[in-house]
This record gives sequence, C-alpha cells and structure tokens, in this order.
Amino acid sequence: MKKIILLSFALILCLKNYSQTKFAHVTVNISGKEKKGLLNESGELILPAIYDYIFADSTFYFVGNDSLWGCLDEKGQIVLPIKYQDISWKISEGLVRIKNNNKWGFVNLKDSVIVGFNYDFACNFYSGKAYVKNNADKFYINRTGEKLSNTNEDMNYCLEDVDTTAEIKNQFDDKLLIPQKEAGKFGVLVKKTKQIIIPFEYDEIGLYNNNIILVRSGNMWGAYTDQGKLITVPKYSSIGLFWD
Repeated sequence: MKKIILLSFALILCLKNYSQTKFAHVTVNISGKEKKGLLNESGELILPAIYDYIFADSTFYFVGNDSLWGCLDEKGQIVLPIKYQDISWKISEGLVRIKNNNKWGFVNLKDSVIVGFNYDFACNFYSGKAYVKNNADKFYINRTGEKLSNTNEDMNYCLEDVDTTAEIKNQFDDKLLIPQKEAGKFGVLVKKTKQIIIPFEYDEIGLYNNNIILVRSGNMWGAYTDQGKLITVPKYSSIGLFWD
C-alpha cells in the first residue's frame, strides 16, 4: 500500500483541483474513533465522515473501512463496493488493480473482473501491459490477462505505490501574506497593505497552499480562502487537501 507523508502538525496533505473546485478531506472523532469525510470549498460535507481512509485519483475516491477497500465517484456513489482486501489508488487505462483472497487482479469501473485474481504480485498497466509475479515466474500480461513475455525483473513494489511527491510548498514562503501574532492569537495579513484577511482569533495558522489557509483553534481545524472567506469554522480533528 502506498506510503503516506505525515507532516508535523498531524495532517495528511493532498492537493488536487476538480472542475476548479477545491476539495479537502476532514477528520472527525466519533465515539473515540477518527473517521474521514470530504469537504468542498463551500464548507459542505459532500461525503459523510464515515470512512477510515480517503484517497483520490481523477474524479474517483478510494475509501477504506475496517481494512476493506472500495471506490466512490465524485457524487459519493459506489463504483466498487467496499469489500476488497487491497486496492491501487490509481486508475490505469480504465482498470483498477485489486487484491482479493490474497491474489491480485484487475476490475473495470463497473466492478467487472477483467483480469482474474491470479497473481501474487501485480503492477498497474502502462501502454497496454502490466508486470505480474506468481511464485518464481515473472512476466508481463496484456489487458485480457494473456501472457506477453517473461522478464528477469524481480519487482517487490510498484512505482505508482511509492509517494515521490516533492516537499509541499507553503505559499507563506512567497511573502505576499504573512501570519502574525497579537495578544496571544494568530491571524494573517496582506504584507503590502497590512489588511487583515484572517482575524487574530486562532491558536495556530497551518499550511497555506492551493489558495487555502488552515487554522487551528484548540484541537480543532478550520479553513479560509486566501481572500479571507471562511470555508469552515474549526470543528475537525484534521483537514487535508488532495494533491496529484
């Protein structure tokens, strides 16, 4: 399963833009257990906070609950039921790599099995072929599961499962907006005009990226746009932004 970057203030960060609408995943504490949902830039919870994990690819969301995985569309409708042992978080050539009963295979976005669950190890399709292993046999298959060629490559991980994202840029580094502290509370100013765009009401100003600024009050997180529009008051255990 893909590695996850954890930042010092305990947010899982991602950045992504869908139809010029920014989305964030949020975490709430329900009966002592943290659950994730999906928030839009208007502060509306468009996926309920009932999932253990949410990851995104294009306009699809891969969700996990109780160690089982599935896929939802951007409206929250089930694409792949939450029943699989493991799942790739990227769609490759219209197929999703799935682990079921300890074997890997591929299904389409209608949950039809295209390549059977026959492999001990598999990577996503690129240019119509995918690397797979069975015991000591290593080879490439096409989209119907037909063997194309043997290989001596002995891969134990797939490139798509390793997070190679560069360090996340904090737009405060551009010095156009600056967080400041007054009377023990933090806010944000426009550097040139000294206009206050986020009031001095917060215990922490968090990440500023993709035109969204995260704020903390007590143990709860909220968010503003960089124009000073409140997206959500601090009421979530964490807020993260999706990135490619």
